[in-house]
Amino acid sequence: MSLAGKHVLFFANVDWSFLSHRKEIAAGCIEAGAEVTLMAGDTGRLHEIEALGVRAVPVDLSRTGTDAKKELRTVSGIASSLRSLRPDIQHNVSIKPVLYGTICAQQARPELLVNAVSGAGSIFDRQGAIGLARDLGCLGLTPLMNRKGVYWVFQNEDDIAVYRKRHLVRGDQLTLTMGSGVDLNRFQPRPLPDTPTAVFASRLIWSKGVGTFVEAAELVRQEFPRARFILAGDPVDANSGSIGRQQLDDWVDSGVVEWAGVVDDMPALLGSATALVLPSWYREGVPKVMLEAAACGRPTIGGDIPGARRAIDDPTTGFLVNPRSAREVADALIKLFESPSLVEQMSTAARVKAEASFGVDAVVKSTLDLYSRGLTSSTRHLALA
Repeated sequence: MSLAGKHVLFFANVDWSFLSHRKEIAAGCIEAGAEVTLMAGDTGRLHEIEALGVRAVPVDLSRTGTDAKKELRTVSGIASSLRSLRPDIQHNVSIKPVLYGTICAQQARPELLVNAVSGAGSIFDRQGAIGLARDLGCLGLTPLMNRKGVYWVFQNEDDIAVYRKRHLVRGDQLTLTMGSGVDLNRFQPRPLPDTPTAVFASRLIWSKGVGTFVEAAELVRQEFPRARFILAGDPVDANSGSIGRQQLDDWVDSGVVEWAGVVDDMPALLGSATALVLPSWYREGVPKVMLEAAACGRPTIGGDIPGARRAIDDPTTGFLVNPRSAREVADALIKLFESPSLVEQMSTAARVKAEASFGVDAVVKSTLDLYSRGLTSSTRHLALA
């Protein structure tokens, strides 16, 4: 499709998440003739984004901020930026940008508003006063969220059900994608390592299952003392569930796990593994690292949650386990470490699945098709009646 003369604006939490999850879509927009802007929190990588031909506009956005006065200032700044930038298509990514971006779009009035849900998030699991406040908030937001000119991108059917239950989205508004997809040319199969090796690569927060991974490592090493267990990621995260540097140091000092730091060369990291392990119970869409592991021909052991079920065919390309059970994770790893032939079979099947379902080109096409459909049917319906 042609986007000639259109201005596409992405609104994300932080710059690095755009680089890891949305840059191919932005490139597709530029190729289609659009001007592209990113509004995001600045972690020092905005210059990389500008090198892609994308204008970068920093915003002061805290992923977990709860200070009411500061959040109101944040919303005011977002609204001011959107009024100045005047996008034709505004693409909000993740919970807070979706919420604030939708509210602030009332003044900027883009032709098309796209809200990408990369996971329902923990907020929809909360009960009590927080759950009541959430449900009341959803009622108040319904007129903004499901009106004409607003479209949604989901990564799994369970999240769609959550939003539809609360009347935040209509059936004709949504598109289902396989997460952010993966570059099948960059992520290629490599020879399996000689030493049994498990890799955990993610944000190092408890709900991603990092503690379960370490406990499982201790169990597996009783039978495979030479096995390697590698953690990759930043132990200091804005999320309140961050493990922290001291906990990481304690684990590494114990000799149970290694820490690879924040890794840019993910194909090399995954290529060094026998299997990826991500026993997460975090309500995410489809974990991108699972798609990357499959493209590298690596089986994955993942928590039995909605997003992982789309990425893993149990027991063909990996195993789905109770994410809070170190014993189940350990048993799955032992099964793989005991049988190189099983690993080979799963590796081949994982790559085949990646080629069939995980390619980023399909995600880009699906997104641009959504833009086309939305622009065709929308004639600036974003102002409230």
